[in-house]
Amino acid sequence: MWISGVQLSWVLPQITPQVAEFHADLRVFLHNTFGIADKQVRAIADSIDLRVLLNTASNLLGGVMSIGSGGLFLLLLVIFMGIDANYFPTILAVVKEKRAPVVVALSNLAKLSRSFMIMTTIFGAIVAVLHLILLLALGALGALGALGAIMALLAGGLPTFIAVVAFYGVTNSLIQSLIQPKFVSGSVNLNMTLTFLSAIFWSALLGPLGALMAVPLTLFVRAVLVDAHPQATKGPKTAKPGHG
Repeated sequence: MWISGVQLSWVLPQITPQVAEFHADLRVFLHNTFGIADKQVRAIADSIDLRVLLNTASNLLGGVMSIGSGGLFLLLLVIFMGIDANYFPTILAVVKEKRAPVVVALSNLAKLSRSFMIMTTIFGAIVAVLHLILLLALGALGALGALGAIMALLAGGLPTFIAVVAFYGVTNSLIQSLIQPKFVSGSVNLNMTLTFLSAIFWSALLGPLGALMAVPLTLFVRAVLVDAHPQATKGPKTAKPGHG
């Protein structure tokens, strides 16, 4: 986010000529393609001020980057958790003497959560690299930063913008919506239907954070309610012949 914000602040002052050229191209496109009168075309084009949009995005990025206190809190929390991790195996060993299924369930939860994070990171990196290659090939400004589609619009015009948006949609849908769930469901022992429904449920309950953490939250619920109580998954005992 820091690199993206710095790069965006460096690119913004350089895009004024591209904004003016985009307005001119948009007027010609609307007039020649749809036959809209020049006065109406001018009104439509003038109503689209990309500088306002980019300035707003820059302010949002600045607001995100300015919440250093939250980042510091998260960093300290991770450090403290890392320190406590040295004693955690000892605690689990004590608890395991009386509640072995709970310890086994939590250990399995940790293992599956790590698998989920690894798979998510791998597929996220694949999508990011594909997007970066496309933007570099198109000569988009600030390819390493945010708002790649808008930067492509300023660099190559409307056809480039459409190509980038279409490519983003295809790669995200194909890789992250079809291929990734298949591998993730296999790595965490959840079928694809349950993985899909968990994303819908947790996103409705917790919003974007729920969508991001849907699989780990589902694994946690399964560990607490199912894996920690193996006797609940066993079928009813049948009476032996000769007994009442």
